[in-house]
Amino acid sequence: MCIRDSPKRSAAKYPDLTSLVFMGNKITFAELNRNCCRMARVFESLGAKKGDRISFITHNCLTYIYSWLGACKIGCVANPLNFQLKPKEIEYIINNAGSRFLFVEDLLVPQALEAAPDLKSVEKNVNRLRKHTNLPIAVGFGVKTAAQARAIARSADGVVVGSALVSAIKDSLTKAGKPSPKTVKAVHSLVSDIARGVRS
Repeated sequence: MCIRDSPKRSAAKYPDLTSLVFMGNKITFAELNRNCCRMARVFESLGAKKGDRISFITHNCLTYIYSWLGACKIGCVANPLNFQLKPKEIEYIINNAGSRFLFVEDLLVPQALEAAPDLKSVEKNVNRLRKHTNLPIAVGFGVKTAAQARAIARSADGVVVGSALVSAIKDSLTKAGKPSPKTVKAVHSLVSDIARGVRS
């Protein structure tokens, strides 16, 4: 029996029995299967297909179990990573595995963001998308420096900067949370730096 079939078979045979207990919460086999199916549909909606590798960076939690089994349900290959890994270690493992998707727990996003711009899979997936569309393709995930923007611009049509811009604005606010003269300067400096990276 394949792992992907296990939740469905168990739910059909023992729907009301407890499949697992996490921090005092009892999850029945029926609940387990329903949640795994939900995550399978989420991955499918993002374009995941049989054979795609999905890397996971999470603590031990129910969401990881649902997502891992959900990925298996649609024939994807789960690649769990230790949440204590450093950005360069994350980069190495994901590049080596050839992962197309990265599933990250919210608390662990910062270290994933540090690794993301250096992932070889960015260029690989941009080229993969070009086979299916003539529309411009923009990429943005953890872009903070001109060097990162330059690397992404080699294959993509645009670079999206979000979290770095938010951080620049936040760091320039007054103690009362109001914009200061530093705010415009911080945003202008960041945008100019990124633009130089894209054009170089």
